[in-house]
Amino acid sequence: MTQAKMGDRVKLHFVGKLDDGTVFESSEECLDDACGCDDHAESDCGCGPQPLEFTIGDGDVFAAIEQAVIGMAPGEKRTVRLSAEEAFGERDEDLIFDMSREELPEGLDPEEGEVLELGGESEEEEGFPVWVAQITDDTIIFDGNHPLAGHALNFDLELMEITEQ
Repeated sequence: MTQAKMGDRVKLHFVGKLDDGTVFESSEECLDDACGCDDHAESDCGCGPQPLEFTIGDGDVFAAIEQAVIGMAPGEKRTVRLSAEEAFGERDEDLIFDMSREELPEGLDPEEGEVLELGGESEEEEGFPVWVAQITDDTIIFDGNHPLAGHALNFDLELMEITEQ
């Protein structure tokens, strides 16, 4: 039976969970209620069940996921746990800052949980993604950490297909 190796293009289904069992992402079901679909399996919204496709070794997914897939055969299942350092790193309190509402650009009315890009004032200059952590009457607290920073991540993997390169 064919086993996945470095350089192969693979398709796999996955469910990503925190240590407490909370599912944060899945290729098998839509977790985004904001997409507006009633039946994700029947709709063309693009958020329904779709396997993750990548080439092993290209660095498009976490290195630990690539390593876990090596040696798997189609239909095989495996669980892998990534430490916070292997995933999005530890939380960095220096990336949390507040800003007066008066300092915000005119017309910007952020909502808690929203991801914004700060900086990047020209097309060539890339901005810095932050999420709106808290809003008060006068101040907005931004967090530049990835929402999953500081968490170990657990992935249930099922290899669906291998396309040898």
